[in-house]
Amino acid sequence: MSNFKERQFLGFNKYSNVLRLVIIAFCFGAYYILDYGDETINKMFLFLGIFLVALSGALTMVLHFETTVDNGSVVLDGLWTSRKVKINLKGIREVYQVQYNPIYLKNPVFNLHRKGRILFYNRGVDALVLIDDEGLEYVIGTQKVTDFEKSVNQEIEKLKLGKL
Repeated sequence: MSNFKERQFLGFNKYSNVLRLVIIAFCFGAYYILDYGDETINKMFLFLGIFLVALSGALTMVLHFETTVDNGSVVLDGLWTSRKVKINLKGIREVYQVQYNPIYLKNPVFNLHRKGRILFYNRGVDALVLIDDEGLEYVIGTQKVTDFEKSVNQEIEKLKLGKL
């Protein structure tokens, strides 16, 4: 039985939403403002804008990754990857919360290795950092950072007491 579970979907990422909205605004603007004389080009902009609106709606149902704390480990399972990432909490020496820059728009990432850190992020401004015995940092973006931290700390305490 897991004591923490969170699902993050691709359609809620700020960076992707802003990018799609700019393209949609361009398509509808081109349809209403520009007059090419050829009606098929204008309709192409209209249909492209409608398609992107439908795509944005559909992406709110596409799972990017799921975070689960269970049996002494953090499991990150993504739809787009064939790999499941399992972080054993037995080797974790430090757990703390960080806040991403809320203004900076970030691409969603899953298992991105960069400068001694492994990043898992979709949306939001909060993340939990897990540092293992070898100094490797796992940065996991979450919407429920306090619940996630509490759950991870509870699992670490269970491991220390030998209950798992």
